[in-house]
Amino acid sequence: MREALIPLLQLSDSPRIVNVSSSGGLKNVSNEWATAILSDAENLTQEKVDEILSQYLKDYKEGSLETKGWPAYFSACTLSKAAMNAYTRILAKKYSGFCINCVCPGFVKTDRYKL
Repeated sequence: MREALIPLLQLSDSPRIVNVSSSGGLKNVSNEWATAILSDAENLTQEKVDEILSQYLKDYKEGSLETKGWPAYFSACTLSKAAMNAYTRILAKKYSGFCINCVCPGFVKTDRYKL
């Protein structure tokens, strides 16, 4: 969807994209291969992020998340936030005239985190 809106944003004097993310993304990804790729901001590409997500889905379907080094708890949420953060960096590099950021709202009380 963001890619579809890029032409409209390019018409703006101050185009901005803000993704709502989490600080728990990359630091909670225990798969060393994925962490190495997602941490390498200079060489990060959308194809590399897609490859990581495809491997995660394959490992999920095989029931081998923990043995392959993926997070044991909330793995889909953790990986999706790490991927969003990576994608945000890719967009920011590609569209240097835009202001593109991720924000973390902090703890949000939801059904997932019942106190």
